[in-house]
Amino acid sequence: MKLKDLLPPLSAVKTYFSRLMVWLSVAREVRGCSRTDKAILRRALFRAPLMSLRALDEWRDPVVDEDCRVETRLGTFGVRANSDDLYLTLPGREAMIVRTMRDILRPGDWFIDAGANIGAYTVFAAGLGARIISVEMMPETAAILRRNVRDNRCQNVEIVEAALTDVAGKTVHATFEPGKFGSASIAVERTGQTVEVSTTTLSILLEHVPRVHLMKLDLEGAEPETIKGAPLAKIDAIIFEDWGDQELSTFLADAGFDVRRLDGNNSLAIRRSETEPH
Repeated sequence: MKLKDLLPPLSAVKTYFSRLMVWLSVAREVRGCSRTDKAILRRALFRAPLMSLRALDEWRDPVVDEDCRVETRLGTFGVRANSDDLYLTLPGREAMIVRTMRDILRPGDWFIDAGANIGAYTVFAAGLGARIISVEMMPETAAILRRNVRDNRCQNVEIVEAALTDVAGKTVHATFEPGKFGSASIAVERTGQTVEVSTTTLSILLEHVPRVHLMKLDLEGAEPETIKGAPLAKIDAIIFEDWGDQELSTFLADAGFDVRRLDGNNSLAIRRSETEPH
């Protein structure tokens, strides 16, 4: 038997060290709020090198084994055991989104957090003084979002528990894999659990909003249907999840936005000045 046959595939080695780097970010950026929370987080960090060796052929989020509360520079958050909640609180996970929000939002500006999950960006935007509509369709996650908004003493936050799409008032099915609440979708069929959710539209949400300075769309595949019926004339900038499909980028470019990549998973569309040539 050759030596190379005894070694793990290079892809598995890369995956393992990528996981360790994420856990290093957890160690640097996350703190437990209480003594019990700190012990839960410390236990997760201690187990990380061994747990990171499991299922190297798939993505695995850093998780804690008990519910706890954690603090990052985005705010303080309740996170669920064995879920993707902990990962979603990391400020460095989507550093360019954090930077863009800080660059664009000023006190009193409107921010729409569409697909808010447990509220990392809602809480951060509230800290910048923005007025916020925070949309989350999953009932259990929306309950945690409300608690996180309350515990961070956020002002001017309206929470809407609904799925965004192009038609309001329908009941649809959201599917998600156990523990992967951030990937719940009404547009993509996930393997695992199903929850019934009600739909709404951006036109309804923004009826009484004069101007949206920034909107973040993370709807797990429902972005095109949601944005095509939106009152785009009210919206200055949109951060949207972008996995390489040009449909939404092309639509926004045709609607008068300049679109550029923020990072590997997200793009930013900014409305062109009326004086600029199209």
